[in-house]
Amino acid sequence: EFEEGVLWKEFAPAVAEVVERAIQQKEGWASSIHVNQATGNKTEYHYDLVRMQQTNIRTAFQRAIRRVPPPATTWEYEEGGRWHTFGEDAAVQVEEALQSLPPHHTPQSSFVNPRTKVMTTYTYDLKRCVQINMVSQYERRIRRLPSYHLSIFDEDEEDEEDADEEEEDDADEEEDDEDDEDEE
Repeated sequence: EFEEGVLWKEFAPAVAEVVERAIQQKEGWASSIHVNQATGNKTEYHYDLVRMQQTNIRTAFQRAIRRVPPPATTWEYEEGGRWHTFGEDAAVQVEEALQSLPPHHTPQSSFVNPRTKVMTTYTYDLKRCVQINMVSQYERRIRRLPSYHLSIFDEDEEDEEDADEEEEDDADEEEDDEDDEDEE
């Protein structure tokens, strides 16, 4: 997220992904080009992941950034051709098993099935992505949804400074485009 006045705003998904990847790889910095969908204007930013600052490359305007913890991982199972979200307890058990168990280990969990209201024990074949009922041996597909935080940038709430920067960027880009045409 980036700080704008007294508010924190979420990055665009592509930017959040670039910054998160740089954090995971312990690079200390990242950069991106933001394209305003309404105008097509481009703004290049540098992210200092040690000082947690975003800098507009052209204007040198800086603002604070912060990392938001990712939401809990979501696990789903398929039933009747539709995907349904695991209960929190089951999702936590499967995720912990995935993160801590040796490869090819088959985790197991027991919980009250919300449909039948009966305590049911399942094993999870995480390689095949299936949940197996230990009594009936019935198998159903499961899937894990991404756990990283993707933020959405609300273009309607841009401050006037960003709008002014984008107008200036347009003028600069038009000059650059004219120079490029002259060179051809």
